[in-house]
Amino acid sequence: MSFDLYAFPAPGPATVAEARKLLKNEDLSWDSEAGTWLPSPGPEMAAFMDELERRWPSLNDDPDDSPWASWPLWQPAEGGGTALNIS
Repeated sequence: MSFDLYAFPAPGPATVAEARKLLKNEDLSWDSEAGTWLPSPGPEMAAFMDELERRWPSLNDDPDDSPWASWPLWQPAEGGGTALNIS
């Protein structure tokens, strides 16, 4: 079983309804040449994801003990946030 957790930089959506509205409008782009999502994370989200990567192993490094269901962690969501897929 897995679930998706969305994280947003401050101030972020204040209610579930605001978060749903952002997610409905999301327009994600995958840069196949660079192998990254566009846009890249802002400084707050980059620091947040760096901390997550330090605390828990990547799916590539330790697939049996990694909490992540997908990699890389940055999967942009409208509003500067990211979707974290957790197994």
